[in-house]
Amino acid sequence: MIKINLLRGEKKKKSVSIDLSALKTVKIQDLFKIGSLYYAGGFLWLVTLLILGYYFKLNQEKKELSLKLEELNMERLKLQAQAKRFSEEKKLLEGEIERLKAQIQDIDRGKDIILGLKSYHYPFNKSLDAYIMSLPRVSWISNYKQSLDISTQTVKSELVINTFDYQSLGVYGRLIKATSQKIAISPVERKTTPSGFEYYTAKLSIEKPIQEGR
Repeated sequence: MIKINLLRGEKKKKSVSIDLSALKTVKIQDLFKIGSLYYAGGFLWLVTLLILGYYFKLNQEKKELSLKLEELNMERLKLQAQAKRFSEEKKLLEGEIERLKAQIQDIDRGKDIILGLKSYHYPFNKSLDAYIMSLPRVSWISNYKQSLDISTQTVKSELVINTFDYQSLGVYGRLIKATSQKIAISPVERKTTPSGFEYYTAKLSIEKPIQEGR
């Protein structure tokens, strides 16, 4: 008869033996060395991150400064253009000012000349009045010329006097000579009018200082 053993056979337990002698003795100083390496690595990473952050910050500031510099350059060019335009306008204004100054000076000189001539106006005309008022009744002036020499302050007059009375020429000459130091009388000529009347004519040249006529 065959017997079947349905029971499992018990396995023999293997015994595991640990050899603690194989482990090295761990010292506390070694643990600190290992921790310091971790701290050193972390510090290096931190420094690296800080450097990268500072680099990016500097790069950003560089970009901002570059933009600012570009804006300033554009503003500088704009101001240079304005300054050039202002300089041209300034030159035009200075030229206009100089032109106006010259015109004012010309006007002042003209005023001085007018005032100077005005001071001679009365004695100049008075000479003509004196010569006419001194004419005898039977005499007349057919030609009269008068000039003013400002450099010598002299009034020069030339007149052609006509008369029917020969003696009146001498009287007139003496009257005029009393008012002037320089007088010249041309030779008396005898002429006839278209109506057949005889008359006498002579030319007088007279120079008189302007102060005497004032």
